[in-house]
Amino acid sequence: MRTRKTVLKDEKKRSLKTDDMVNDQFLLFNLLNSSTDRIYFKDLESRFIRVSKALAKRHGRSQKGMIGKTDFDLFGPIHAKQAFEDEQQIIKTEKPIIGKEEFEDLQNGKISWVNTSKMPLYNSDGKLIGTFGISRDVTRRKRAESIREALYYISEAVYSSKDITSLCEKIHSVISQLMPAKNFYISLYHEKTKVLTFPYYQDVHGAYKSSREITNGLIEYVLKTGKSELINAKRIRELKKKKKIESIELAAAIWLGVPLKADQKTIGAIVIQDYDNAHAFGDEELQILNFVAVQVASAIQRHITSEEIKKYTEELKTLNNTKDKLFSIISHDLRAPISGLLTFSELLLEDFESQSDYEKKLFVENLQSSMRNLFLFTENMLAWARLQSSGIKVNKQKIKLSDLINSVINTQLLNARNKGIKLRSSCPNNLEIYSDVNMIDTVIRNLLINAIKFTNNNGKIKISVVIKGNSVIVSVKDNGIGMSSELVNDLFNYESRKSREGTNHEKGSGLGMSICKEFIELNGGQIMVKSKPGEGTCVSFSIPINHSKKNRKYSE
Repeated sequence: MRTRKTVLKDEKKRSLKTDDMVNDQFLLFNLLNSSTDRIYFKDLESRFIRVSKALAKRHGRSQKGMIGKTDFDLFGPIHAKQAFEDEQQIIKTEKPIIGKEEFEDLQNGKISWVNTSKMPLYNSDGKLIGTFGISRDVTRRKRAESIREALYYISEAVYSSKDITSLCEKIHSVISQLMPAKNFYISLYHEKTKVLTFPYYQDVHGAYKSSREITNGLIEYVLKTGKSELINAKRIRELKKKKKIESIELAAAIWLGVPLKADQKTIGAIVIQDYDNAHAFGDEELQILNFVAVQVASAIQRHITSEEIKKYTEELKTLNNTKDKLFSIISHDLRAPISGLLTFSELLLEDFESQSDYEKKLFVENLQSSMRNLFLFTENMLAWARLQSSGIKVNKQKIKLSDLINSVINTQLLNARNKGIKLRSSCPNNLEIYSDVNMIDTVIRNLLINAIKFTNNNGKIKISVVIKGNSVIVSVKDNGIGMSSELVNDLFNYESRKSREGTNHEKGSGLGMSICKEFIELNGGQIMVKSKPGEGTCVSFSIPINHSKKNRKYSE
């Protein structure tokens, strides 16, 4: 039988237990509604069963509205997947995760970082029923660290990148760690040419031009003002109304452009855009990109300067090499023909009175032939020098091909007659090509001189012309001594030139065929060689044409 004392004691215990429960609920309520940290409780399926006010506010929901949701309803796939795996690991091992820094990709495109601790959750009977955790936002600290790292990596990229494109690739990679930058490009402004170039462009739609003239668009507005711009549909309307930009439609939902400045000049802009989410970027991203842009501009400017210095050094090296080769040619190849001319003229003068008119004529003809070949060699040498220094330009015009071929043949008739060589040509009278007349003249003349040079006395040479598709094929074919495959392979390479004497000991420089190849390629064609020792040589080249009514009847 219970005594009064026992009853009072039991009532006191119940009262104390009720007070403890009330106090625990009160404390939990205050904790969940007053803490700035994000607190949450989840079940075994990682569904929220209780959250703090700060966490609900973070996702724009009420605390009740969070119940039953998972991280997959609130975050992007990266964070949601990792958080789920961590919580399931805690449930499996009953071991907590303490002080882990987590990357959060939110569904609105924003990026944040938290320091979080997660622990197993037990009921009053000690049974595992889920997990609970607390997260503290460390985005500002993390971004400050990321910006410092970004500046370091951008600075390092200047020295490790091979060219401006690879530098921009590394810059894109770094900025992608700070904000959503799937659609990202860098534009550079060239003041002299008034042209925008795009050394780097990454966009989900893909298509872009490598360069374009200055217009009155968004990039130009950023370049003109030297200020960053966060552009949405509303801002577009404002700029149009003020006539700051042309009447253009903004393809992206949000557009962020930041100027790149170096030496107090705006040299270009960084642009990121999002086609779907109008809230992907805000003032925070604008400030971050502004901060990074200073280092990016400096890095790009240093790289451009470095490339320009390298380019000038290579050009100077090329010019020096050209000069050395030119001096070598003059001292070696030009001396012999000039010496021959002097010898001929001295012989003519010494025995002038005793020589017959026929002998004098032969001397004069030989002098004329030597002078003509010397003139051609000098032309070739100067043309080669201009080609090496990129100082030659293509001046295309309409050419009546038959007239040009006949003119070249007339200059070489004497050389051919001296060796008893028959020259024939086959070219439609009305056929016209659109090319540089001086270059094509030089090519045909070089090919004909070579054919005469390497054809035995009483040989044959034919120049033929046919049309194949959209090209004219000109061929110079002889029945001379021909060439081995080794000689053919080295024919167009000046560095490995092997100048051969002709069948009558004619000299050459080895420059002609190299020039022919470059001249034909400058006119949009190709040069081809077929030859066998003892069977002669056929050198052909193609020149593109626009088919006219005149030309079509000769087409194959």
